[in-house]
Amino acid sequence: CKTIPCCLVCKISFSYICPYVHQVSGIPLSEQQTTSARIPIIVHKCLQFVETFGLEAQGIYRMSGNLAKIRRLILGFNQDARGFLINSEEYTVHDVAGVLKDFFKSLPDPLLTHSLYQDFVLVMKAEHEQQLVQLKSLVEQLPPVNRETLKRIIGHLNRVIDHESKNKMGRTNLVSLFAPTLMTVNADAVSMQNAKYEFMCMDKMIQYYKWLFEVKDEEEAKEKELEEAKEKILRAAQQQKVVNVGMTSNMKFLNTIYILSRSGDTYGTYITPETSVGEIVEEVSTNKSLPPDHYALYLVIGEGDSYRVLSSSDRLLAALSSVGSECHLCLKPNAFYESIKPFMHQDGWESVQVHVREKKKWKRYPCAVRGKSFVQFKDNKCTNEVVRLAVSELDVFAGMEKAVRTDHKNPMPTRNFFWLKQTRGMRGHEDHTKYLCTDSEQDLQKLIAALVKAKYGPEGLQTPLLPTRPPPPELAVRRTTISVSPNTPKRHQFATASVQYTKW
Repeated sequence: CKTIPCCLVCKISFSYICPYVHQVSGIPLSEQQTTSARIPIIVHKCLQFVETFGLEAQGIYRMSGNLAKIRRLILGFNQDARGFLINSEEYTVHDVAGVLKDFFKSLPDPLLTHSLYQDFVLVMKAEHEQQLVQLKSLVEQLPPVNRETLKRIIGHLNRVIDHESKNKMGRTNLVSLFAPTLMTVNADAVSMQNAKYEFMCMDKMIQYYKWLFEVKDEEEAKEKELEEAKEKILRAAQQQKVVNVGMTSNMKFLNTIYILSRSGDTYGTYITPETSVGEIVEEVSTNKSLPPDHYALYLVIGEGDSYRVLSSSDRLLAALSSVGSECHLCLKPNAFYESIKPFMHQDGWESVQVHVREKKKWKRYPCAVRGKSFVQFKDNKCTNEVVRLAVSELDVFAGMEKAVRTDHKNPMPTRNFFWLKQTRGMRGHEDHTKYLCTDSEQDLQKLIAALVKAKYGPEGLQTPLLPTRPPPPELAVRRTTISVSPNTPKRHQFATASVQYTKW
């Protein structure tokens, strides 16, 4: 896009590059950038922000936010939904809640869809027992993105209701706000009688959420554990005379890090935009008195479908925000580096036969790392380049995203797979990713080693032996922290910047 003055709609105070490269407002759900759980990035981040800072905010979703700030937030999401961070110092929970409501109102087709609207209304006229069965059937007929987003929204509303004593927002209040927002895009065209059935439909979804969306008890328990862990961290920060956690310049996002395994201990801390991975690794290994080892911080995607080992020099907040999907952190010995170490000193110019996923089809190309670039060639002569990507802008993930791995119509040709995510966008790839498979495990390790070496240097992702000193007498070392040892595993998601370890 060319640099042009902002139009009247998005005018703030400066000229900017066209913000509609990856526009989210007014775009159908099927075309939105989504998390691995099939939830639009903008919805995921707004809900997580509200759940981190606003569940107890009085009048949440009823009180209006600042219109100028809401527009500024939407502009940020339009420019780069995955990389955009909501600054808790600049925006209130009411601003973010306003963005969420405006997003659903701007959809050309409502969340519950035009095609199923009359069916939802008719179901509410049936007998109670039939209502629930038919309602569940209609929910299952929604497109996958709509269904998963609806489940996330209804679950969120139940969490808001759990804090009704403080936020003064009960089920009736939320139903009156969200029924027209999620079911229709033109409230003026809805009759009063249909509005009544819209309210009934939304009320049933909230009331029978677990049954309608088949929420398992263990899933609910994990969410409860998350809330308890977050409250403990907040109380610990308050005891250190820190006011309004998450709202100061050096306290941006709360984190919980799993240690060694999913069933192991956890460590709570918070990070700022300047916090490095190396700082966190040293802090956790020291304060938890871990036996000396070469520990690394693993960024795990989804339910452990893939992961990335973070460099000690990486900024943790930037690494988390670049993924934009459900992500988790685990501190464990750096077995990943040990697996590629034998290839770290080999020449990356040697090409490797790689199966590349293009338009959901797998095609075979010779690929190599040449200098500081990943190169994909047209044929075995390795003279005509099809793709050249700067390695400095690539993140390497071992494993494979679930949606690709379970695509039975276009199955992966081998089990030696990994994927690349370009942090500044990939021309011709709207989702900024490139999925790859090699014919052998050795080729896989060789290519990953070449990528790591080109990005981080000869030492690659090698990590130091830690801890190097005994833990301090108190837990408050560099920042206020608290350790939480749950009886059952907790599931954490990015916006609360929480984490979980999953075997891969």
